Amino acid sequence: NHNLRFNYTGNTSQPTVNQLQPLRNNNNVFNQYIGNPDLKPSFSNSINISHNSYNFIKDRWMYQSFNIRQTSNAITNNVIFKPGSAETTIQPINTNGNYSINLWSGVGFKMKKLDTRININPNFNYSRFADVINSITSYSKNLSAGLSIYLSKSKDKKYDISLSNDFSYNSNKTSQQRSSINYYVNTVSADVTIY
Repeated sequence: NHNLRFNYTGNTSQPTVNQLQPLRNNNNVFNQYIGNPDLKPSFSNSINISHNSYNFIKDRWMYQSFNIRQTSNAITNNVIFKPGSAETTIQPINTNGNYSINLWSGVGFKMKKLDTRININPNFNYSRFADVINSITSYSKNLSAGLSIYLSKSKDKKYDISLSNDFSYNSNKTSQQRSSINYYVNTVSADVTIY
């Protein structure tokens, strides 16, 4: 039994009246906001492909889901710091280069000799977004990749036992700094129920 789906979504995001209004809001002298009448609507494209299957005879299932999203003319704030002063001016502008990629997948089956079920789930996420400071555009890049393994064994009216391990790698990097932030997360959990 197989199921394959393809989905495309396109949508616009209109700038608000405050973002278009070319008047300076100086209620707070240290944080002033000024609109931008030249703002364009942003447009996002999103594509998703997913597949899942189940083999009744082998008692095996699997799924995959891939998604990519891209935004043109994304509305981003340009944060301007005045040299030698605590004054900050914020103005919305259009930027390009924003996108994200996601992959989720999994497979599950039963090891008949051990009478144990096993699920394996790899995943991958990557995103790139524009930040603008003092009219200079930099890009923030985020990466997350992981693998989880789940084992379970049960006997009717006697016990349920499960063991899982979830590992992930995370990375964050900006084009303004050469160094990146990297870290690992590993979570182990076990659960036993006796009837």
